[in-house]
This record gives sequence, structure tokens and C-alpha cells, in this order.
Amino acid sequence: MGRKIIIVIMITMAFIPSVTTTPYFQEHSINSGFNCVFVNKEMDELSVCGNEEVKRIPHFPIHINGNDDFTKILKGVVEGSGTPDDPYIISNWRIIPFFLPGVHPLIHIENTNAYFIIRNCYIHAVHIRNILWNDGIYLHNVTNGKIENCHVENCLRGIWIHNSTHNSVENCYIKEDHFGIYIRRSSYNVVRSCECDGCDISGITISWGNDPYNEYKHVPSSYNTIENCTCHSIYGKDEIIGAGIYLCCLANSTGNRIMNCTCYDNEYGILLHNWIYDTTVYGCTLFNNDYGLRVYTGGDNCIYHNAFIDNKKWQAYDPNNDVWCNKGIKEGNYWSDYAGTDTDGDGIGDIPYKIPGDDNIDWYPLMVPP
Repeated sequence: MGRKIIIVIMITMAFIPSVTTTPYFQEHSINSGFNCVFVNKEMDELSVCGNEEVKRIPHFPIHINGNDDFTKILKGVVEGSGTPDDPYIISNWRIIPFFLPGVHPLIHIENTNAYFIIRNCYIHAVHIRNILWNDGIYLHNVTNGKIENCHVENCLRGIWIHNSTHNSVENCYIKEDHFGIYIRRSSYNVVRSCECDGCDISGITISWGNDPYNEYKHVPSSYNTIENCTCHSIYGKDEIIGAGIYLCCLANSTGNRIMNCTCYDNEYGILLHNWIYDTTVYGCTLFNNDYGLRVYTGGDNCIYHNAFIDNKKWQAYDPNNDVWCNKGIKEGNYWSDYAGTDTDGDGIGDIPYKIPGDDNIDWYPLMVPP
């Protein structure tokens, strides 16, 4: 009997903070500026936002379905009205995971177009016998959402954006998930300044635009941007490919961009897998991967101003019709194994660099990294 009383008291104590800090019970003021720094990535109970130390408070998983749900109690919203100038704020929570079998998102927002921000939350999912039970943050049929300065660990998909447009993910740290950040059948989303560390399959993925071999409705994933992100220590398991940045099955998609990212110590730095078209890879640094950049099928992709440094098996491999330089400014990529010279000192190699795989050529190889 005594044990049961103790358990009830512990559960009540964990639950009380999530009630008392909800604005519909009392006012709660947080720093409206966004400049947070992780103090401890492993436990991550304390962050510094601006000049203010912020303690994350335990909260049960959050599910919001429709705009009206933002104003209900126990939904984790601490302030805001859902407008562009005053978005709903879900912040400073340490989410208590589900201990039930099945994939349960720990923060799940769906069917909304109100403006909201998920900020400075910590999510560590259940991990039992090498099975990941939870998705971290899941946006489905959502517009106008932002995810900022969150730490997500040990999830099936750390941050999953599905059938959603005009959302952003910034300054997040994703560790040891199957998929770090996963964008599926979604357009006009931005992933910026995030770090993906030690994922099993991929750090950042854009997938499932239009796969001609499946029976689902064809929805493009177009005009998504991945920029200033770092993906490292990602190797596939059980014959599954591992890639820092992974694009797959985008037959009717266009205009995706990978810009100024760093991928190192992965199986693949960047993998453009099936039916990848009209994608720009610009300003990236790919080093010490098994394969720097690999293209399988697609075409009309533009790849320039990148640095390929000491990748172990291939710097790059491309059997398709892609462009490996910017012909307008006559500049290509930097290759650490380039054996040519620069007799006129213009910073461009005298002879082109041949891309393994077919007939692709970097006509203007850079002599130093961009």
C-alpha cells in the first residue's frame, strides 16, 4: 500500500509543473528573444537564452489537432495568439516519453495553419532492446510552424514534417535517431543550422515526392532548403545505407537546395538517390566520408563551390546528366585529389576534373576550397 502511495505522489509531482505553467492557469513570462545555448547536451535540463537561464520542466506528450487545440489546457502553450506577430509558444519542456508499444510522437501537431513556435524543448524517447518507440516532433498537414533550439534523441524520426508547407527547423540538435530530420511529401520548408549526430539511416532527408512504382497519391516535395547544417557519424546498419543528407524518390519535385552544409565521418556525405532533378548543392564541405557525394538516378542537378576532401572510396560518383560547375562564373568545386596545375594563377585548374560514373566533368576545378 505504501509503495502505491509513493508512486501516485511521484506521478502527481511530475504532472503539476505542466499545469501550473500553462497560461490558462496563470501568467508565465519567458524570454521572447531567441539566442539559446545548450549547457549539457547529454542531460540538457538547463539552457541559457539570452541572459536568462531556463529550466526545462517535465510535461507529458503534447498533441494538438486543429487551431482550436492551441487554446486548450495541458497542451504546453505558454503564450501567444497564433498570429504572425504573436505566435503560440510551446517552450521549455522536457517531454516525458510514452512507455507503450508503437510509434507515438512526443510532440504531435496536425491540421493547423496558425503560427506557432516549438522552442527549447528536450525530447529523449524510449529505447528498449535496440527498438526506437517514438517519433520526436511530428508536423502533419501543418503550415506556419517553427521548431527552434530543440534537442531530440533516440527517436525513430527526430523531427518529421509530413504533407506540410512553409515550416522551419533551426538550431536543433538531433542525436542517434533512425532519421534525424525527415521531410516527406512537403514543400517550401527550411532546415537551418541544425546538427545531426550518429543517426542510423540519415541526418536530414527529403523523400517521397512522386515514386512511379508506388500506389500512393503523388505529392511533390519541392523548394525545400537545407542550409548551414552539420551531419556526422552516420552509418547504415543491417545493410541499410547511411547518409548525412539523403534525397530520395522525388520524380516530380524540383528546386530543392542543399547549401553551405558540412558532412563528415559518414558512409555517404550527400546521397541523391532515386529520381532527383533540378537540385542545387552549393557551398558544402564533404570530408572523410566513405563516399563524398553519390548520385543514382535523376538529372539536371547543379553542383558547385563545394569542397571534396579526403573521402575514402569516392570523392563523388554520378552516372547521370548533371552540371558540376557554375558555367556563368566559370567556377566548379575543390577536389583534394586534383592533380592538375594552375599556370595562369587564376585559381582554376588548367585541366578539367573527371567525375567517376559516366561523362560528367567539372570544367573549372578550384585550386583552394571556396
